[in-house]
Amino acid sequence: MTQISLRLDDAVKSEAEELFSRLGMSLSTAINVFLRRSIAHRGLPFAVEEEDPFYHPANQAFLKRGLDDWKRGVNFHQHELLPDE
Repeated sequence: MTQISLRLDDAVKSEAEELFSRLGMSLSTAINVFLRRSIAHRGLPFAVEEEDPFYHPANQAFLKRGLDDWKRGVNFHQHELLPDE
C-alpha cells in the first residue's frame, strides 16, 4: 500500500474530517473514494469550470505536468496549490 503526503489548510482539513466523519468515513477513505471515482470516470468526477479560481493557470499547468509524468511512470509530485483568489 502507498502512502501519500499532502499539504492542506488546517481549516479545510478539519472541515473535511468533520464532514466525512458524519458520512461514516475517514479522510483517507474519502480520498480513496475520490481517486476510484476519478479512475471510473477517466477524469475528475465533477465538472470543472474555467472561471473557478481554484483552477488557476499555474495549478492547471502543474496538473498537466503531473499527468504527463504519470504517463511516463513518474508517480510523486509535491506542489502547493495556489489559494482561491
